[in-house]
Amino acid sequence: MAFFRNCDPDDPLCIDECRLQKFEYLRWVRLLPSGDEDVLSYCASIGARLGKSEGYVSRRIDAFSMLLELSKVHELQLKMWHLDITRLMVIAQALSGVEKEVIEEIDAPLARFLTPKRDNQKMPGPKVIKKFIVDLLVRVEDAVEEVDSPQELAIDFYDAGNGKTGINAVVDNATASIFRDQLMRLAKAYECDDSSALLLMATQEGKSLTINLYKGDNFGELMTADGYRLSRKSVDLVFPNASRRSLEGVENVETRGYSFTPSMRAYIQARDGVCRFPGCSIRAVNCDIDHVEEYGLGGKTTARNAQCLCRRHHNLKTSKAVDCEISGDASVSWILEDGTKVVTLPEGIFSADRLFGQTFAQRVVDRIRRRKLRMRKNSCDDVPF
Repeated sequence: MAFFRNCDPDDPLCIDECRLQKFEYLRWVRLLPSGDEDVLSYCASIGARLGKSEGYVSRRIDAFSMLLELSKVHELQLKMWHLDITRLMVIAQALSGVEKEVIEEIDAPLARFLTPKRDNQKMPGPKVIKKFIVDLLVRVEDAVEEVDSPQELAIDFYDAGNGKTGINAVVDNATASIFRDQLMRLAKAYECDDSSALLLMATQEGKSLTINLYKGDNFGELMTADGYRLSRKSVDLVFPNASRRSLEGVENVETRGYSFTPSMRAYIQARDGVCRFPGCSIRAVNCDIDHVEEYGLGGKTTARNAQCLCRRHHNLKTSKAVDCEISGDASVSWILEDGTKVVTLPEGIFSADRLFGQTFAQRVVDRIRRRKLRMRKNSCDDVPF
C-alpha cells in the first residue's frame, strides 16, 4: 500500500507522529460520552482534569464521534494513522449538521481522497480537505452554503495584534454614507483622527458613557470592564460629557429584592471579567448575574453572593447538574456532575494579575513610553553647540 510522506514507515519522525495520532485516537474514543450524558458538564469536567477549556474537549469529542460515523475513513485511519487532530476537526466541522444518510454517501469518496496513490505523496492539508467535502456536499445535496461564506450584512471584530482590534463592517450603502458623514463631522469638530471619531460616535460624544469610580471621586486610568485601557487621547475626548458613578463600598451593599442594582452589576462584572464557570471565557458584560446561593433558598442579593455566568452555564447551574459556592475572596469552588472539583478566580480588573486595573504588559509599555519621552525631552533640552 502506498503511503503519504508524513507516514513513511522508514522515517523515525513519521513513526513518532503516527504513534501520536494513535494515542489521540485511543484517548478520545475512550472518553466519548454516552448518549444521555450532559455535554456541557461532561466537557467541563474532562477539561478541568486536563487543564483545558470546555471548547478544547468538545471539539475533540465532535471530531472522533464523526470519525466513527465515517466507517471507511475510520478503517483507513486505523491502518495508516495519517489524520491528525486538526484534519479530523476540520472534517467534523464541515459535516456538522449534515444528515446521517448524506454522511454515509460521502464516506467512500472521502476515504478514496484520503488514500495515497503513490509513495511519499503529500498529505492534503485541512483547507484542501474541507473544500473537497464542501464540493461533495454540493453534488450530493444539490446545494449547500459553504460555512465560511460571509453574511451579506455583518460587523466583525478580530485581533489585529499589538493590543489592537480590527473592525470589518459590511453594511448597505445608505448606512455606510451616514457612518462616513458622521465620522468626518466628528473628526473635524474635535480635530481628531477617525479612530477617535468612531469612539465619539459610539458613545454619543461621551454622553452615553458611564464612568465607574472604584476609589473616591478621582481616577488614574480609564478602562473597560474587560480590562482594556483607554488612551489618554480617548479619555480627553469622552470624559467631559460622561456621567460618573461611585462604586466605592458596593461590594458590601445588600438589597432585599432579587435584582442586583446597576452599581452592583458594574462592580461584579469588573471583578469577574469573564463567566466564572471553569474554562469559559465569555465576557462578563455579556453574562447574567447569578446568585451563587439561590435567592429562593435564602441567598442574599449582594456582590459577595454573586458571580457572572453566561446564559448556557447559568442554565446548567439552575438545572442542578453542577453546584458551587463562593468564598470571601470571590473565588468560586465548583463541583461538577461527576464529582470533579474546580476552583475559579476572578479575572477582572481587581485580579492579582493586574495593578490597579493595569496589566503587567501595559505597565511595561507605559514605562518604555515614559522613558522614551524623557530621552526625547533631554535631547531637546541639550544646547545645540
